[in-house]
Amino acid sequence: MNDPIDATQKQAQLPAVPEPPSGAERDTLSRPNVPPPSSTDGATLTAPSAQPVSSVSGDETRLTPSKTQTASSAEMPVVSGYQLTHKLATGGMGIVYAAHDMTFGREVAVKVMLPGMRVEEFLRESQITARLTHPGIPPVYALGTLPDGRPFLAMKLIQGNTLDTLLKTRSDAASEHGRLLAVFEHVCQAVGYAHIQGIVHRDLKPSNIMVGAFGEVQVMDWGLAKQIGGSEPETTATDTGALFTTETAATVAGAVKGTPSYMAPEQARGEPVDARADVFALGGILAAVLTGRPPFVGNSAMDTIIRAAGAELGTIYAELDASGADPELIELAKQCLRARGDDRPTNGAAIATSVATFRTGLEERLRRSERERAVADAKAEERRKQRLIQWILAVAVLLLLGSGAFGAIIASLWSTAENNKRIAEGARDEAVGLKEIAERAQANEAEARQKLERERKRLAAFEYGRTMQFAHQEWRENNLLSARALLDSTEPELRRWEWHYLNRICGAQLALKGHTGRMVSVAFSPDGSRIVTASEDHTARVWDAKTGAEVCVLKGHTGLVLFATFSPDGTRVTTASWDHTARVWDAKTGAEVSALKGHVNPVVFVAFSPDGARVATASRDHTARVWDAKTGAEVCVLKGHTDRVLSVAFRLDGTRIATASWDHTARVWDAKTGAEVSALKGHTDPVLSAAFSPDGSRVVTASEDNTARVWDAKTGAEVSALKGHVDRVLSAAFSPDGSRVVTASWDHTARVWDARTGAELRALKGHVDRVLSVAFSPNGSRVVTASRDHTARVWDAKTGAELRALKGHAGPVVSVAFSPDGNRIATASWDHTARVWDAKAGAEVSALKGHTDRVLSVVFSSDGTRVATASDDKTARVWDAKTGAEVSALKGHTDRVLSVVFSSDGTRVATASDDKTARVWDAKTGAEVSALKGHVDRVLSAAFSPDGSRVVTASEDHTARVWDAKTGAEVSALKGHAGPVLSAAFNPDGSRIVTASWDHTARVWDAKAGAEVSALKGHADRVLSASFSPDGAQVVTASHDRTARVWDARTGAEMCVLKGHTDRVLSVAFSSDGSRVVTASWDHTARVWDARTGAEMCVLKGHTDRVLSAAFSPDGSRVATASRDHTARVWDARTGAEVCVLKGHTDLVLSVAFSSDGFRIATASHDRTIRVWDASKPVK
Repeated sequence: MNDPIDATQKQAQLPAVPEPPSGAERDTLSRPNVPPPSSTDGATLTAPSAQPVSSVSGDETRLTPSKTQTASSAEMPVVSGYQLTHKLATGGMGIVYAAHDMTFGREVAVKVMLPGMRVEEFLRESQITARLTHPGIPPVYALGTLPDGRPFLAMKLIQGNTLDTLLKTRSDAASEHGRLLAVFEHVCQAVGYAHIQGIVHRDLKPSNIMVGAFGEVQVMDWGLAKQIGGSEPETTATDTGALFTTETAATVAGAVKGTPSYMAPEQARGEPVDARADVFALGGILAAVLTGRPPFVGNSAMDTIIRAAGAELGTIYAELDASGADPELIELAKQCLRARGDDRPTNGAAIATSVATFRTGLEERLRRSERERAVADAKAEERRKQRLIQWILAVAVLLLLGSGAFGAIIASLWSTAENNKRIAEGARDEAVGLKEIAERAQANEAEARQKLERERKRLAAFEYGRTMQFAHQEWRENNLLSARALLDSTEPELRRWEWHYLNRICGAQLALKGHTGRMVSVAFSPDGSRIVTASEDHTARVWDAKTGAEVCVLKGHTGLVLFATFSPDGTRVTTASWDHTARVWDAKTGAEVSALKGHVNPVVFVAFSPDGARVATASRDHTARVWDAKTGAEVCVLKGHTDRVLSVAFRLDGTRIATASWDHTARVWDAKTGAEVSALKGHTDPVLSAAFSPDGSRVVTASEDNTARVWDAKTGAEVSALKGHVDRVLSAAFSPDGSRVVTASWDHTARVWDARTGAELRALKGHVDRVLSVAFSPNGSRVVTASRDHTARVWDAKTGAELRALKGHAGPVVSVAFSPDGNRIATASWDHTARVWDAKAGAEVSALKGHTDRVLSVVFSSDGTRVATASDDKTARVWDAKTGAEVSALKGHTDRVLSVVFSSDGTRVATASDDKTARVWDAKTGAEVSALKGHVDRVLSAAFSPDGSRVVTASEDHTARVWDAKTGAEVSALKGHAGPVLSAAFNPDGSRIVTASWDHTARVWDAKAGAEVSALKGHADRVLSASFSPDGAQVVTASHDRTARVWDARTGAEMCVLKGHTDRVLSVAFSSDGSRVVTASWDHTARVWDARTGAEMCVLKGHTDRVLSAAFSPDGSRVATASRDHTARVWDARTGAEVCVLKGHTDLVLSVAFSSDGFRIATASHDRTIRVWDASKPVK
């Protein structure tokens, strides 16, 4: 959402930009490194006028539209179907009334939108709460419209008090901690659930928490809530009304949202927020419980928000320390109230877990204390009774000695002693009973601890999964620092495939942020350790290429900085500026070394001589000039052009300079004297760039006449014309060996040419807008392009294949460069950032493109280095899993290829086809080894035996067949099914085969003789797949009857039925240890089961359409699923938590597979692509 206040403040910080001369827009857009100057894009932003602010205190401080927008409540509105009785409260979005639901006869709350509010803002609450089904979040019963058009909501009515009321009415801040902590735990659970669903409340505070008469806790007022990563509607200036009052919590355009007293600093500053902003508010509520006051208290709403924005937390920290509360709670509150979101717990669920752990520990301490006191009391009682007995005996003896009634006294004493003995034994038995009670309590305590630990681990897994999803979303939105912080916040023992995958792609780029204007050029230092950028904000900046840290800012220009580059030794930087000057700077300190003054118009380009002693400049004043780099003295003026000069370049020996000009020519000059050596004439439109070949004998030029041309640098003769582009050519450059030229054009393409003949070698097509910059890699094997379509792309210079797209910029990418070692790429964009990419791992995924129809199956080789795919285009293909390059195309089938599989040694591939054949191929060369012919209907699957000597195929002709993999000879036919056989597979030792059929059965066969060993009968519909357990002792089957079943492979006995799916089960697989089974179903879920008992262990919910395939990771910790919803997803196999969503396919994802090392996932889609998602460590 636009922020008028923030935008104005930012604008005020920028230096004034002079109005560019006429024609600047045209010639700057003509060159990739000189975009059109802009200051405020023609718009003047002003902050809305401030209204008086009422004095406020405590947690009721809130930012709202002015009171002029609130409706009088003197007359209650008429709401169809509800009898309104009285007003309950006024909120930021509406007025809440108590009402009687005349249809269902229940008491409800009706919230009516305030006049003047945006309907979309009001309806957000109903849309969000409708998605949140939790006991701690009040449900919405109905949504309707008043006669005047305002919407209303009917919601659950909570009879009780707000937490704010409970806090204010307690006798002191230290009282009722136990009860209020229980309330707080319920709040954290509800908010944590919302966070797991991707919702942030943004206005948590005690007055928005209701505690019912029966102890129920409800988190209210979700009117400001938003979806994490979602957008909000723009609000125009006319929608904003006045600024601030203290009554409610609706917001104005660009203003912050929420209640300042409980607001996270980043929220108060108007920055994007996530779940950690709610965590801060929860910390504020806990602080209020412990101390009786919120985190921020000011003299006015504005004062409070200033305190919040400045993270003035010293007072509340001191109040917490002085509260006398348990240190564990104080520390939890302080953790939540950290100034930086990265330092807080990740979401509400984490806080709920901490509070639950504290409360459980407290209860355990109380129980232990009670037990110890009971035992101590029993022992004391026993000691007292023993002392009593001893005293009585002593007295009795004395009496006996002093009287003659010895026998009577003895009898009496004996009776008393016996009685006391019984009392003592009773006390002892009571103590023993108490001991047994204590032991049982200890056993129950241990069991409770174990249960708590299991629940803690489950919640931790879900919290971790959600953190991974947040991190992925942050990466997609280019918030790399936030994504990195989320990754670093996770517990190391929880990290699996998804963490390493995100760690890899986050490490594949750095965002260089600091410029406040559009960037226009980027360049590496000669050693690759630093990067220099030039920007419209009048500065250039030097950055650490490894960390992205800003090294120094080159300040001094009074106009746009249009170009910047390092000296050959990397110690200095030279810049060209719209202020008519060029400057030389110390690259380490940013100090200005010299100012090159003399041009009378903007300087648009600059270059160091190869020895670094001189600088050449190109200017709109029709001249180029040579300067002493150290002193700034002008050495010579290159005069001859009749219009603006757009580029300048030294030859590698430093003796010649080439210039390009708007006058339709390029020229070569003597660098020492400034004399013209040759004029390169032939272009029919402005020449936009000129560059020497590595040996200095030729010059290549790019022109608005849609051509590039190669010239003899000495004579000026045209060597070749590079014709093929259909729009202006912005730049041209030689390959490192001088044999080729690459060009960038407005026609959305770059092209590679033969520098000698001018023949077009490759057209690099893929960008959807103008290509603005292009460069060869240092070894000439790759080309990188930058485009107005917000991407850079890397290409194979020889084949023209697109290797990857570098996506992340939010504006046109105008400049691009390889690092000297070719391992990194730097890009500069109008989005005010530069980015550094790992040149080999710059994309989220490798897209394997080559099939011309839907891809049906994908499988990894046993060593994980290659991928094989089957397609409707009648081919199978083998690919390099790391680079995405096609290794071989397996051509020979005359119909669709339905399945593909590698032999165990990876040297061969077997395919099954609609053409009634299966075939065996050489995986490296693509040569056909053998054709397996004999089926009389479609062949649906093929599988190698473990030793690779045989292949088993399944066919619609009701048979499976075993073949010699080398010769193609049929070994045996497995006959017995009464319907199409859908799959066939060997057991681990190759002695048995299992088949699945439409006849509702699976069958186990002797692989050598072809005899049926057992029939697996029990399914009530088609059996779609069957496979052996890793030890070969069991078989698992999946069926249309909505079940999977586990069978004894030897006897055919059914061991267990996996029931739970509500639609057909498409695929099934064992974990690597055979203890679990995963199933994929049309009911939009996958499920993990105990393979021994058939118990459902977890449900993998998240897909929005049928799940078509599921696979365990090699270590069994993760499950990957493929779905008709165009995504693949990765799950925690133990808890069912979703940990990663793999987006990119544009059609249903049919198949998914893990590589043997567990680091890569391959997906096959009907969008004709295969994608490899790589979690391995990037090679530097």
